[in-house]
Amino acid sequence: NLFTHPVFKDGGFTANDRDVRRYALRKTLRNIDLAVELGATTFVAWGGREGAESGGAKDVRLALHRMKEAFDLLGEYVTEQGYDLRFAIEPKPNEPRGDILLPTIGHALAFIERL
Repeated sequence: NLFTHPVFKDGGFTANDRDVRRYALRKTLRNIDLAVELGATTFVAWGGREGAESGGAKDVRLALHRMKEAFDLLGEYVTEQGYDLRFAIEPKPNEPRGDILLPTIGHALAFIERL
């Protein structure tokens, strides 16, 4: 969960603070291990905090680059561990950010194309 804890107020994978981004990755890697241990075959990523409340709060290009780096790292980890796990991105246009980075399926597909 990269949403409820106040440390993620600026996002998880796209936070302006590098330490927060690292924490988000560590937390996600632990959750991937747990998901596989419990028999999951799909890991759903909901970027509810990945965005901004105002246009000047975050550089969108940099944020998308950071998100790509995170998914690249997570994908490499899953491959290295030999996990049979797929990733899914859950776009939601109306919650909770004023301007979420991947609000629609079209946005998510365009992002996936870059991975």
